[in-house]
Amino acid sequence: MLAAEFGERLVQLIVQLKSTPLASGTAEIFYPGEIEARNAERYSHEGLVLPVQTNADLDSLANELHLDKAYH
Repeated sequence: MLAAEFGERLVQLIVQLKSTPLASGTAEIFYPGEIEARNAERYSHEGLVLPVQTNADLDSLANELHLDKAYH
């Protein structure tokens, strides 16, 4: 199977999956990796908000290692 054919079949599978009737109380059906891909896209644009303690720990480690705090 050629890569292009595989890609087309994968798109068809996703369309079929997404058109499946939803179970009660669900808003959407996700294919494997979809949530992670969405989060990666969002985080690449908006950044990742870390808990206050994590930021404090990173600050402390950066100071200890004499590193620039470029992650803020």
